[in-house]
Amino acid sequence: MKLYHHKFRAECEADVDELIKLLPKEYSHTVKVMRPNPIFPDVVVDIITPLTATELENLMRQVTDGHVMLQTVAPLDHYTGDRDYNKT
Repeated sequence: MKLYHHKFRAECEADVDELIKLLPKEYSHTVKVMRPNPIFPDVVVDIITPLTATELENLMRQVTDGHVMLQTVAPLDHYTGDRDYNKT
């Protein structure tokens, strides 16, 4: 099974928790949540999963207030952290 390494930002860890609940249970996923600045609730997430970027984006659309995750998710080697406001 092919694995994909993605990275994204989230407004808070609760958004990531909601995404994790939506991940298919039949697959193994590795999720690492990092808080770059402890003063702010923002987090940066590394995820290794068999889900493609499109599949992950579709799950992010189901998260209430998951727009920052959706707008920043990218393959690890293309991640900038910048938001793509065209993604909704």
